[in-house]
Amino acid sequence: MGEILLAEGIQKRFGTTQALAGLDLEIGTGQVVGLVGPNGSGKTTFIRIVVGFLRCDSGRIRVLDRDPWQDRSVMANIGIVPERTSFPSRFRVIDYLERACRIRDLPERRAREVLEDWDLKGALTKTIGALSAGMMQRLALSHAFLHDPDFIVADEPTSNLDPFGRIGILAKIAEQHDDRGRTFLMTSHILGDLDKVCSSIAFLKEGRLVAYGEPEKLLGPAVRPRFRISCDDMVRLRDELSVLPYHFVFDVEPRRLVVDIPDDVQLNFLGLIQDIATRAGIRIFSVEQVGTTLEEVFLRIIADSPTRSERE
Repeated sequence: MGEILLAEGIQKRFGTTQALAGLDLEIGTGQVVGLVGPNGSGKTTFIRIVVGFLRCDSGRIRVLDRDPWQDRSVMANIGIVPERTSFPSRFRVIDYLERACRIRDLPERRAREVLEDWDLKGALTKTIGALSAGMMQRLALSHAFLHDPDFIVADEPTSNLDPFGRIGILAKIAEQHDDRGRTFLMTSHILGDLDKVCSSIAFLKEGRLVAYGEPEKLLGPAVRPRFRISCDDMVRLRDELSVLPYHFVFDVEPRRLVVDIPDDVQLNFLGLIQDIATRAGIRIFSVEQVGTTLEEVFLRIIADSPTRSERE
């Protein structure tokens, strides 16, 4: 797998604010990498450096084996989806993209091809100002893909969309990756979106990379196995489990008891619940194993990572 992006020791400061503090990240060809972190963790600053909008103070950045700040030719192979799009509202969709084709010295038919790719064929003659939020986001993606780039950098591509709109955008991103082998770097505050499409997730905190890996590997060890139990007496069930020689962690939801269990009990847990229910006269309505979510992993990693003051 070739290297699309290599960042080594990236530092960036704005006045007294340290936005990036020695960030290292490598992305290989064909990866879909999600970049996540709390507000102020450096995500947008890093993306702006990757696409050549900002110069890092120190460190080394290579995109397709070029420095995006010094060698603007790399932009011929990068598609950018900004967090906030701005298009001329009075232009018709097709007119705007055909003009973009002429600016890039591309055949005008490319505008119709990319609009069809992103399910905007029915909006060709609409004015941009009349587009819905979902259509506007598809237009931004169409514009980013116009020149058939190898590397797509998307900052919050599903922001401000309803669930159906997000699902549609994510499905198209997955299709572009699966069918054409494109590489993506994308951010989202909706971590479940990244879990659906990303091959790797990079967690940032205070301008540093604190975890990086495949979602299934990050999800695996993050928390202990968890079960959600619906029954007619949650307090009694919790009390019965509490006296056993195991370390259970309990959480109560409306009409359900959530139990985190040790690994060595996982295989026998359902039988254990059945025995307790029979002996204590508790009616069990359902027992459901709950998977770890990316949100839980995110909260654990951010909480466990030392702050800048703790490192110093």
